[in-house]
Amino acid sequence: MQSIKKEYLTEDEITEIFSDYLTQNGWKIISRATGRNKGADIVAERKGKTLCVEAKGGGSQTKGSVRYGKPFTRLQCQKHTDVAFACLPRMSARYKPDYIGMVLPDDLHHGQSVAEILPAIKKLEAGIWLVSQEGVKALNSPF
Repeated sequence: MQSIKKEYLTEDEITEIFSDYLTQNGWKIISRATGRNKGADIVAERKGKTLCVEAKGGGSQTKGSVRYGKPFTRLQCQKHTDVAFACLPRMSARYKPDYIGMVLPDDLHHGQSVAEILPAIKKLEAGIWLVSQEGVKALNSPF
């Protein structure tokens, strides 16, 4: 059976793919939020260390919203990247994890937004991963 390539992945799909990636790499998923929940989207543990991740999708997953079924625009992707970045210190203070990071769609607009803030992500020693239907690409791994 051939899989159909979607135009974008929702936040819930991003967290599912990244959770599977973590599990395959020895992490135990402690909690995973859906797009409507507050707090860290993924909390995972491995070898006594904790990872908290903020995730963003590539388009609306809210049925009935104006942009439902459409990928986010360049400016929306930039805003979501900035929001995910702003969550990193808050997650660090709230959860006291060993590692923090953000997970975004592996698409043109998110890639451009991440490139602009990658030096700051590295200064925070945070992780940044890009996710597609094909898999996960680490741009900066804190572990």
